[in-house]
Amino acid sequence: MRTYRDILRENVLTFVNVAIFALGLALALLGDPGAALVSVGVVAVNVVVGVAQEARAKVVLERIALLVRPAARVVRDGRETAVGAADLRAGDVVRVVAGDQILADAVVRGPEPIEVDESLLSGESAPVAKAAGDELLAGSFCLSGATLSEVVRAGEATLVSRMTAGARAFRRTTTPLQRRVDTIIRGVLIVALSLTVVVVGSALVERTPLVTSVGMAMVIAGLVPNGLLLAAAAAYAMSAVRVARRGVLVQQANAIDSLSYVDVLCADKTGTLTTSRTRLERLVPLGGDAELLSTRLATFAASVRVLDRAVAALREAGPASPSPTTAAVPFSAARGWSALTFADPALGTLVLGAPERLRAHLAAPLDEAALERLAGEGLRVLLFGRARSATEAAPEGLEPLGLVCLSEELRADAAATLARFAEAGIALKIVSGDHPSTVRAIAAAAGLAGVTVATGAQVDACDDDALATLAAATTAFARAGPEQKARIVRALRASGRYVAMVGDGVNDVLALKAADLGIAMRSGASSTRAVADMVLLTDEIGALLPASEEGRRILRGMRDIFRIFLTRVLYATLLIVAVSTIEGAFPFTPKQNALLTLLSVGIPSLGLAAWAGARPIRPDDLGAGLARVVVPAGWTVALLAFGAYLVHAGDATPAAAQTALTTLAVFCGVLLYADASLRDGRGRPDARHAAVGTAMVAAYLAILASPAAAAFDLAPLPAGEVALLAAVAVAWIAVVRWLWRRRALEAALGVSGGA
Repeated sequence: MRTYRDILRENVLTFVNVAIFALGLALALLGDPGAALVSVGVVAVNVVVGVAQEARAKVVLERIALLVRPAARVVRDGRETAVGAADLRAGDVVRVVAGDQILADAVVRGPEPIEVDESLLSGESAPVAKAAGDELLAGSFCLSGATLSEVVRAGEATLVSRMTAGARAFRRTTTPLQRRVDTIIRGVLIVALSLTVVVVGSALVERTPLVTSVGMAMVIAGLVPNGLLLAAAAAYAMSAVRVARRGVLVQQANAIDSLSYVDVLCADKTGTLTTSRTRLERLVPLGGDAELLSTRLATFAASVRVLDRAVAALREAGPASPSPTTAAVPFSAARGWSALTFADPALGTLVLGAPERLRAHLAAPLDEAALERLAGEGLRVLLFGRARSATEAAPEGLEPLGLVCLSEELRADAAATLARFAEAGIALKIVSGDHPSTVRAIAAAAGLAGVTVATGAQVDACDDDALATLAAATTAFARAGPEQKARIVRALRASGRYVAMVGDGVNDVLALKAADLGIAMRSGASSTRAVADMVLLTDEIGALLPASEEGRRILRGMRDIFRIFLTRVLYATLLIVAVSTIEGAFPFTPKQNALLTLLSVGIPSLGLAAWAGARPIRPDDLGAGLARVVVPAGWTVALLAFGAYLVHAGDATPAAAQTALTTLAVFCGVLLYADASLRDGRGRPDARHAAVGTAMVAAYLAILASPAAAAFDLAPLPAGEVALLAAVAVAWIAVVRWLWRRRALEAALGVSGGA
């Protein structure tokens, strides 16, 4: 989440703002402080509004973010306490378990080894083993095991805090909308620089006064649509607050915008499509005594140090006292099993894990038909057995004792939510570590038809091209480990899909990082929340539906904002060229341009960002579709405004001509804003937009009719002429809408109009 310093810097220290501030200072030093004050003042108003909106959103989101902020398990005075990163200090003893985010640099004190993911620091995704005496770095995550550690550096002293932003492996990605904004600003900047060269060259030849030349440069600099960044930031901030109230915490500003582009949703099964509650459904003995199986399993569950859903369900089903152990192999998603070696030789080494991961180590084969039958009921099936010994590599001499059948409850909103996503054209891919039959049964229960299932082994057998084909054709993946999940996501992205990944466990972290958009459950591991762009505060995947609507709202608002900004850029550029070439003058003074920009673009763009509708836009509305609207509108405004200028071209001063041109441009700009805000097919604008548009026109007319007009270099105009210009503007919007309907630009160019 951005700091207040980031918000100030990104709103104030933009290229255009700095250029306008510098030119304003030059104007003031050259003896025209009024023009400098007005031009810089209008920019300052936009900056203040933008900063205020983002700061308000930040306060709301930080209050909500406290709910999901990671905490460390600090042992102080013999008691374990949850402490935030800011409260950690050197010398603290912290208990670390699987799923925890490491919040401070520390040293492992034991007694057991753990495995950590340091990919955010090193870029390497392979687990790293940490034993007593090894260093743990803030920013890494515990993948398996449990241990004690001692903090050696906290806060700003940690290694990750001292690393430069460019050295971090995990970086913020940009969305197509952000790239479009950047492209537009760069394109207009090139136009503005070209105009500046022409105007400055002309001024040198004609020996134009320096103060006038600087004023021209300020007007040209104002063409660069810097307000697009402000409008996008405002839209992100307001949408983030709205979705937070509906159960979604946005951790990356562009996450909601990103959601609107998603066409593939990858979801882990457990904890995502199903609830976090797991219960023991039945035990199936394999050639032994059922009571002995139950007793051994209960003892195993009671003695495991790291609690996960399966172990919690076993403890709930059969409470028992823990028994001393001499060795342990902690569970990890990559391994797929865990083991405990007990001091009691009657217990020996007990192993619990996925049958597929343990099959190769069994002394006797399993009944595969029984496994398929149980998994086909939607049950999660684990194998429980007794081994001679176990290392992290493999259990030796594994004797099967029984099958542990766990059931998971499908979320109440899962089927309806997935149906809504399907209607929106979003494909669902279930990516799970469970048995293929279990995954197929859950997928069917969630309402997915024609489910096709592939396994992690099939993923490993594919090269990148083959995996892209497999991922596109497959509905669900079973027995998929962390790296396999990430490969599936990367394969989908490589084939041109925009991928969101929803997960809750440590085994989902790599896939979350690989996706265009990472979404975590609040109840999941802190590591998933830390790398996610969004967190579902209520653990309901259905919360993505209103968030998706907000994404469409952002796109629709920015489409309309692009239209009014680019129309202004086009007509202003054409007017500068026409008036400078034909009249040897300039169409605007800095004061007039500042007022025109504020009333026809600056304030209206904030209204479009705040109150945009959620209806989808056409695919090319942010691309070629912009030209379809902007070119006819900008060209006709330039033509009419130039005519209004020529009516007064013979006046003693250019003020009257510039005022007529500015007046018509204000009227046309406000009408274009009103048209952009239409919500239905009957041509009736939203009342809030109508109020803003009316206020802009009223403010301009009030300035024009008052002594304040001189402060903006505006000359008095007869009321009849003002009314005529208003009538021309009304006729203009009618003609422009007709040109849009007739696809006039495409017809003139002889190209297809598209969708």
